Amino acid sequence: MASSRRRPQASHAAALFVVAALASHARALRPPARTARRTARRAAPSSAADDAKWMREALALAALGGDACHPNPQVGCVIVGADGAKLGAGFHPKAGAPHAEIFALRDAGVSVERDARGGDHWLVDAGAARVAGATAYVTLEPCSHVGRTPPCCDALVAAGLGRVVVGILDPAPWVAGNGIERIRAAGLAVDVGVEAAACAAINADWIAGVVGLPDDVVDDPTADGAADDATAGGAFDDATAS
Repeated sequence: MASSRRRPQASHAAALFVVAALASHARALRPPARTARRTARRAAPSSAADDAKWMREALALAALGGDACHPNPQVGCVIVGADGAKLGAGFHPKAGAPHAEIFALRDAGVSVERDARGGDHWLVDAGAARVAGATAYVTLEPCSHVGRTPPCCDALVAAGLGRVVVGILDPAPWVAGNGIERIRAAGLAVDVGVEAAACAAINADWIAGVVGLPDDVVDDPTADGAADDATAGGAFDDATAS
């Protein structure tokens, strides 16, 4: 997004507003503990400190996208193996390009290519299953829709991951929890809300455009037609989750 137009105080207020709303939604989507234990794939244990550390690294990657991501959000992803070692990392470099999760999977040695026959899903070949049981740290909920790229949530599932840690839910109505619901339905463990304030702050302007925050929270929620495009599903077709 155009960071030069962002007011620090407004962005912070927008981030806190969205974090509170999305955290409530994430709690509502959380499956019963017994169900989670029964269906989740085996994933390596991790501490809250480890989760925060990897999410901060994902955030640093997200920032590399900068204004080139517009009108999409800035998203970063880090994949960590069962032994605690980083296997892959990536970020969304520009609108129309694959999302952060795809670059991270490729960096980890997983072949991820768009199906040339239909184009609405990723063809994933995990090879020697190097990422089996691994954890993906993503700053924004993986997308569940077909825009200019296929859904990232399905690629993470197909790669054989055991757990996905999400900074914040994607507030766009065409995602809005669907990504993590599909990941959980496939048997992966999902945690939402790690470094949530920072994950919201990096995309405060984009979030404002999607959810239509009032003018007294951000300078201009409709800057670059963001609100109009969000309503029409136009310019945000490629919105992440990551």
